[in-house]
Amino acid sequence: LSTGLNALLPLLSPVVSGHSAGSVGNRLMPGSHTVRGARREILSRGYNVIRRTVCRARFGDAQCGLKAFDRQALVDLLPRVENEEWFFDTELLLMVQAQGVRVTEIPVDWVDDPRSKVDLLPTILEDLRGVARVVAHKVSGSFGQDRR
Repeated sequence: LSTGLNALLPLLSPVVSGHSAGSVGNRLMPGSHTVRGARREILSRGYNVIRRTVCRARFGDAQCGLKAFDRQALVDLLPRVENEEWFFDTELLLMVQAQGVRVTEIPVDWVDDPRSKVDLLPTILEDLRGVARVVAHKVSGSFGQDRR
């Protein structure tokens, strides 16, 4: 619960109202308040630069865990996501973007849990491998294609 439950209503409102098929929290946009150490802040912002430049991502924060989607928006996409670890968020949002699904980003308050057991080096390496795989699939024209 790095983001409090008070973010739930603003997250769900665009989806429930039909304004958007999805809604995601963004720790980096104006109106957000993020508390975390310098190391995680630098790594997060660096990853966002890589994601935006290499993958051409138009969304601001892939790895804020706060997300909500209309079931229909994801029913065809979820089986196509290859990653089952931390890169899952980025891969799914890139597929959503490629499909032209409307997603609203909302500012969130975020406080890093100092007890987090996320091992940063393996996570970073996994994300970089995921970025390379997505770029290779985009180049080959197979990104987001059905794997069945």
